[in-house]
Amino acid sequence: MSSSKPRDNAGGRPADHLSRADTGTSYSAPSESLILPGGAVGEETAEYLEEFVGTHSHHNASGVAGSAAEEIVEEEDEIARRKALPWWRRPSPWWLLCAVPFSAIVKSATLAPKVEIYTLLACRVHKPDIYHDSQIHDAFSKVVAPRAEIAGTVESDLYFPWAPIIRSNNTSLGGTEYPRLVVLAERAIGKKPKSPCAADPTVLAAVARLSAVIETTMGVLSLITTGWWGAWSDRHGRATILAVSLVGLLVSDFNFINVYHFSESLPGNYWFLMVGALLEGLLGGFSTAVAAQHAYIAETSTDATRARFLSLNLGLLFTGMTFGPVLGSLLIRNTGKTISVFYLTAIVHSIYAVLIFFGLPEPLSKRRMKASQLKYEGELRAGAEEIQSTSGGAAVVARAKRLFKFLSPLSVFMPELVDKGRNPLKRKERDWNLSLIAVAYGFTISIMASFPYIFQFANATFDWNSETLGYWLSVVGAGRAIWLTIVLPLAIKLFKPKPLIIELPAPSSSRSGAPEEEEPLLESEPNEDVSPNPPRRVKMIKKELHSPRFELGVARLSLVIDIMAYGIMVLFASQRAFGLFGVLGAMGIGYSPAVQTLLMALYARRGGTETGRLFGALSVVQALSAQILGPAGYGFVFIRTVSTYPRAIFVAGITCVTISLILMSFVRLPQDRDLEREILGAHRSGDLEEEGSAISDNSVPSRAQ
Repeated sequence: MSSSKPRDNAGGRPADHLSRADTGTSYSAPSESLILPGGAVGEETAEYLEEFVGTHSHHNASGVAGSAAEEIVEEEDEIARRKALPWWRRPSPWWLLCAVPFSAIVKSATLAPKVEIYTLLACRVHKPDIYHDSQIHDAFSKVVAPRAEIAGTVESDLYFPWAPIIRSNNTSLGGTEYPRLVVLAERAIGKKPKSPCAADPTVLAAVARLSAVIETTMGVLSLITTGWWGAWSDRHGRATILAVSLVGLLVSDFNFINVYHFSESLPGNYWFLMVGALLEGLLGGFSTAVAAQHAYIAETSTDATRARFLSLNLGLLFTGMTFGPVLGSLLIRNTGKTISVFYLTAIVHSIYAVLIFFGLPEPLSKRRMKASQLKYEGELRAGAEEIQSTSGGAAVVARAKRLFKFLSPLSVFMPELVDKGRNPLKRKERDWNLSLIAVAYGFTISIMASFPYIFQFANATFDWNSETLGYWLSVVGAGRAIWLTIVLPLAIKLFKPKPLIIELPAPSSSRSGAPEEEEPLLESEPNEDVSPNPPRRVKMIKKELHSPRFELGVARLSLVIDIMAYGIMVLFASQRAFGLFGVLGAMGIGYSPAVQTLLMALYARRGGTETGRLFGALSVVQALSAQILGPAGYGFVFIRTVSTYPRAIFVAGITCVTISLILMSFVRLPQDRDLEREILGAHRSGDLEEEGSAISDNSVPSRAQ
């Protein structure tokens, strides 16, 4: 989508200063949204990815007001101070960029194996007989089958690392009964037998319950704590918050390995995984780490290099998330153990921790951190005085407002009264466009939370293990990257209507703060050769008039593609259908950037100028739907239907996308002539600046060449 977000420098960086953004409402999307079908990839993310692969077209940023003079001086002083430091103490984006792909690889490599580990842990508790049979059968498949004669009676000895020798004609040794291992006929044609644990409805329901509780808990805690930790980093430093979030990740990693090996000796068995989830969520989780990483890059780069570093960071993140699943699959194939991926994750995070704890220079100066601390103390005093000045119910309301402050950005989507007609006697109507789009966005983004259960469905129905799912995820991630950075920009360039060019006389010089003299102080001598009324050259404003109809069409088309993808799985639950489901899901990636561009256009038409507030509200919607309500809702559906109709998870997905399409169909955009009338009214009332859009009755709009 062509961005309408204002730029503050020639480098093309969005006008929202990441280093000085309101951390109280910031929220980072989970990184797995880059590769999962239905994951949110924002308009700004799309631009940075296009920048990374070299397909992004830069826009002229002239005419946009720069930073305040004191901020420019402070930034120049900070750059000079850093240049005087030795290289190992100098804050630089490269300190983090070198670790981004490795962190992304291990993050994405665990998506599918995590579901398989959950399945083994739940099967060990709820179906111990099936669990032990499957373990013996797996050992037979890996150790014995390559040397066995499948067609006849096995004559060789069967060796297991944990059991005595078992003869093919003897199933009882030393008084211990072992189930007879039967080589299934399907192995004669090379088909792996279905895992009993992954196909058992009781185990599937237990895994879905565990996954829903963990994801919902982490989503709630991350949403509540991310803003607080972001503000805390302003007072104590970016490197410090990176270390704090990394502690949560390390605790979660080692707790996961500990539960895998010793779950039967731990309180609650596999529910002891909640300890790691709680600590990771309280310490901000992965979203806080990503937000702090972006802030660190913004702090250590200049206006000229910031866009390049941010696009490089996102490109490396996308690359790591794309290749991570296939690398995890190769590791599982070579080691034969699913848990090996989590050992690799713990090792990479440990090395990353050494870098953060001992080698990462702090970009914030002590003066800036001290100023943030003083500001925070003032806010605390003001809040305490407000609570003390109230009593009873008012005090409770004041405390509740502070507790749910993270939901306050959602007020930007509330419908407002607007004058849709030009008749002043006609009653104003409420504009529901932003509300409809926000709710539709929430329904669509929520389908990302269904993928742990879709992985379970693939394990049970197609007998896909973590290795196969890893290959599938990498293919889907690569398809999303190609579609977002190459196919979609090319389609926009070819099919997006060209904007209207508007021309009209520029406002008088009094608009720029230099009022004209009504009478000169000194009268000049009359000159007969000079005309008494010389013709004045009128300065014209030439601006583009963009209509967001194309973005609305892209969003609706993307939803139709998603409906087709989920409909295929509802009708044909086959492996080929599942592959096509992933391909179509990758093609629906244009929804998020299209919706964000559409929201910015409609928000600006309302008169809104705080795009940071708009995107903060959109982040809250994404967090609520994809990490809180989504896991709980889809988990409930899967638990209730797994034993009777497991494809109901796809029915739930197609229902959410269909509701989103219905809501988007109620969005009404103004006609071009209505936009022209609004711009003309703004020009006549003096609200239109020189760089704004304008039109007059006598001016003739023309298509851009």
